[in-house]
Amino acid sequence: MESKGDVARWFFTMHSIPFIDNRVPMQNWLSDSRFAKNTPFGDLPVLEVDGVTICQHRAIGRLLAKRLGYYGKGDIEQAKIDMIVDCISDIMDHCVVIHFYMEEGPQKQKDLSEFLNKTLPQGIENLSKLLDQNKQGMGFVGDSLTWADFEFASQFSWLEGFGHNANLSTKMKSLMNTVFNIPQIQEYCSKHTKHSY
Repeated sequence: MESKGDVARWFFTMHSIPFIDNRVPMQNWLSDSRFAKNTPFGDLPVLEVDGVTICQHRAIGRLLAKRLGYYGKGDIEQAKIDMIVDCISDIMDHCVVIHFYMEEGPQKQKDLSEFLNKTLPQGIENLSKLLDQNKQGMGFVGDSLTWADFEFASQFSWLEGFGHNANLSTKMKSLMNTVFNIPQIQEYCSKHTKHSY
């Protein structure tokens, strides 16, 4: 199961960029408020770069995608990449709220059922259409892998880590396999503990 910080870690690893990987296990984060107080908005992941602390995984991903060449060619491709990443986050944010912020009980079960039977299938259908529209390459935008593809693979792997069957299309599964078969990502995933940010 991947975390929201993993795409940034993948980018660093793929480009042999040294970085300090400070991880906080979920149980530590939830039980010790000092962690949240030391971040700009009380959440993870954060990236410290050039003396500046940046939070929000999309802001971090966008910065690294721009610097490392995963942010498309021109403003239209970049807007499409942003659109796809935002759509993925809209889907996953529902799951995060249900799993981490709701107390056990009938309402949580109701919301989880709606997510699994309505929100998730509709989101996958919409993403599948967007993926099919790109005739240039195997990813969502343009003729090479972009930030949107890495974000898709990471977030849907995270979802499957909860035991939810996403029922991805053949092309979506192929895209995930392409990302996870990148040698540096394979090596990274084999070495790192899951379930921490």
